Amino acid sequence: CSSDLAHQDWRNRSGLELWLRTDHPGGTVAVVLYNGASSDALKPFERLLPIDPSMVRTWKKVTIPWPEFVQPSWDGDGSTKFDPGRVLGLALAFGAGETKVEGRLWVDDIRFLPAR
Repeated sequence: CSSDLAHQDWRNRSGLELWLRTDHPGGTVAVVLYNGASSDALKPFERLLPIDPSMVRTWKKVTIPWPEFVQPSWDGDGSTKFDPGRVLGLALAFGAGETKVEGRLWVDDIRFLPAR
């Protein structure tokens, strides 16, 4: 699941907040933000979220400040920092490289955290 954005400047915000709920715990979901000057040169930054038992049939609020979005090891050495002034996309990635987990995950009310 993803959303391609026109170049966005999110420096006047401090992160993202979203609500998650599942019918089966296990696995992870990656919240991915893409930086770049164009869609031809995207750099992913992700925050991995475990799908834990506290999310079974109950909504759980998840707060992710910008510094928690990191360059994944498969895309570099981790030295590049996320720049909220150069956002080009948002995606949710489920279970990459994991043992298969079946179930449903609901995501709701994705919003910005206010500036600090």
